[in-house]
Amino acid sequence: MKERKKNRVCLPLKLIPLLVLFMILVAACFKRKDETDYKNIIPEKTFISILEELHLSNGLFNLPKIRSHLEGDTSMIYIEIIESHGYSKEAMDTTLQYYFIHKPKRLIKIYDQIMGELTALQSLLQNETEQQDFTMPDQWTGEKVLEFPGDEESEDNDFDLELSPPGFYSLRFTATVFPDDQSFNPCCTASLVYTDNSDSEKNKDLPILRYIKDGYPHEYKIEGSLSGKTKVILKGNFYHYSSDPAFGKRQARIENISFFFSPK
Repeated sequence: MKERKKNRVCLPLKLIPLLVLFMILVAACFKRKDETDYKNIIPEKTFISILEELHLSNGLFNLPKIRSHLEGDTSMIYIEIIESHGYSKEAMDTTLQYYFIHKPKRLIKIYDQIMGELTALQSLLQNETEQQDFTMPDQWTGEKVLEFPGDEESEDNDFDLELSPPGFYSLRFTATVFPDDQSFNPCCTASLVYTDNSDSEKNKDLPILRYIKDGYPHEYKIEGSLSGKTKVILKGNFYHYSSDPAFGKRQARIENISFFFSPK
């Protein structure tokens, strides 16, 4: 009896993402083992397919553009996914309970399989994008290497790139920030600014790329796709920091800068 209780509580850490994802599907705590009928659990192949779709959906719901169009409780969408395979939410709850209690190691393998397939899909899409970029000449016309500290006249690390939608843009570079760098919160900042005043509300700050002060080169990229026909300016700063310039010296190097814009 004690062993069964231990299996319930000490779940492997790799199962935590799954547990978090599916807690919204479980209305109450699992039933006791002797009260649950495991005769009609979902077949493993179908169970894996449902998990894949739920995991993809959960990732999509975290995207601001998609979440802004969602209304009410998203758990209903999860339930619809389960029912589209011919099973009920209760059957999914029971199947999850069965694997958590009786086959936790198998559940880990299933989760690894799902993550492996999704990672392979992501890599495939990324490789297709990179192959598209390699067929085009590098369009970066600025300095290829930026040193900090450097000459005051050569320390301009802003970029201002004009984009003509529709198309795909990609700015890539390598940043090395040394351990003795004294700036606070060094990072790369960027934003999209529409040249047409009527589209100014579309101006958007892009995710900040925060640097690591370990003395090793790290690759970074700013990329995305644009629709419409209004020209857009990709503006930013390769080496932005929060501290006062007099606080301390910067010790960094930005290099291998390249830029591509592929019209659709």
